[in-house]
Amino acid sequence: DGVIEADWLAKWNHYMPKKVALTDGHTGRQWSYAELFQIANAVAHRLETQHKIQKGDRVALLSANELESIALFFATSRIGALLVPINHRLSGTEIDYILDNSQAKLLVHSEE
Repeated sequence: DGVIEADWLAKWNHYMPKKVALTDGHTGRQWSYAELFQIANAVAHRLETQHKIQKGDRVALLSANELESIALFFATSRIGALLVPINHRLSGTEIDYILDNSQAKLLVHSEE
């Protein structure tokens, strides 16, 4: 049916696009598999075109658990980049250490 088995998100987008994929436990916000697939593809495109992220690059994420964090995970996976999640509760010194040593090409963070 044309869906690559290794692409989990594409598979679920194909088979159950309207089914809820993610629910934010705090806000109740939900994304379907189709929405998650579309957002992840759009973010991957933006990472590649605006930020020149390529296969093997590292993208750091400093944020609480949000739906957008999952979309970023799938976006980096689509490119072949690596996501470096950073606990938002760490001290500035700890965050600096991780950023310095992870060789992240880009830092994505929440407004907080």
